[in-house]
Amino acid sequence: MKILFVTDLYKIDNNSDSRALNDFTETWKAQGHEVFVIRPNFLFNTLLRNKKISKEGEYLENGVKVLNLNFLTPFWFNVFDKLPKDFNLKNYDVLISHMPSGALFSLRLTEKETIPYCISVHCSDIEVLSNPLYFLYFQQKLLCACKKADVISPRSFHLKTKIGKYINDKKIFPALSGVKEEEILSEDELREKIRAFKNGEKLIITTVSGLIKRKNTDVILKALSKIKEFDFEFRIIGEGKEKNKLINLTKKLNLEEKVKFLGKIPHSEVLEKLRESNIFVLLSQRETLGLSYLEATAKGNIVICTKDDGIDGLIENNKNGFSLEPAPDKLAEKLIEVYNFDEEKIADLLINTRKTALENTSWQACERYLNNIFN
Repeated sequence: MKILFVTDLYKIDNNSDSRALNDFTETWKAQGHEVFVIRPNFLFNTLLRNKKISKEGEYLENGVKVLNLNFLTPFWFNVFDKLPKDFNLKNYDVLISHMPSGALFSLRLTEKETIPYCISVHCSDIEVLSNPLYFLYFQQKLLCACKKADVISPRSFHLKTKIGKYINDKKIFPALSGVKEEEILSEDELREKIRAFKNGEKLIITTVSGLIKRKNTDVILKALSKIKEFDFEFRIIGEGKEKNKLINLTKKLNLEEKVKFLGKIPHSEVLEKLRESNIFVLLSQRETLGLSYLEATAKGNIVICTKDDGIDGLIENNKNGFSLEPAPDKLAEKLIEVYNFDEEKIADLLINTRKTALENTSWQACERYLNNIFN
């Protein structure tokens, strides 16, 4: 199958920490599909999001061809002028777009002819559809793109509910990310983690995210300052503009000996830190899905996420993790509750956590994605 993939969120030239969309295309390629990525950047939006502007032209990312295009206007003029002269939409079997810019660009691509078309919805799309500031142009164009699409694929269960308020006459299915099967702990490795959960000197609690306000890392720190029932080490993986505030908060809460700021580290090291960890906590808001949650399930962590956000729905309360509102008291209470679980309860949670990872591999996610578009 020939797949045309359109999004400005695609990672090229080390310009982003987001890997989820690259994982989709690279897995499809491994499955034998041909994939071509168009990366349309509305430059004002790129600057507003404080993202790196990459040079126009063709890139090759892990075997996937990517055409990066920069626009001064939100695709007002003929977008075909920037495309290769031999570009023909009909040469592809399906068009898949992600993010508002991807949808608006695809709307222009499909003005004269069309092919099966799927819009994948992120939190940014819901922001455009719900915020009055976008009413005059972006909101109307995004609605037009959604109406033109054959199917809508929100990136998580909570986004499926939200997009249903705006579009109710289309096939809608969640397009979840997956983890690489080789990253999932073996049964023997999981048994060792279960055995060691209460036998270690301290619990290792980990978060992986950009250090920005909506990730609510401060909530985790405030929750941990309330815990006297057990010893712990909290590892913060990531960088961001809130880092200095979080370091100062750590000092204020007298947590300096318990909190480790590990910064931005290679992905292989992130996975190793997750393997060493017991509990993964990320209480971010406006999270599309959060691949790090899934990677934490693969590495045998009890996952605590935000209620009605991110991975909630795939993480089910008291079955393979917990979801709660991002409040220090509630998180502290939950962490103490988890610590007091007996080994049988810990085993049940971690066995189900591993099952979640096994049922959501990258290979399975990519197969489901295409099957849901065409079936």
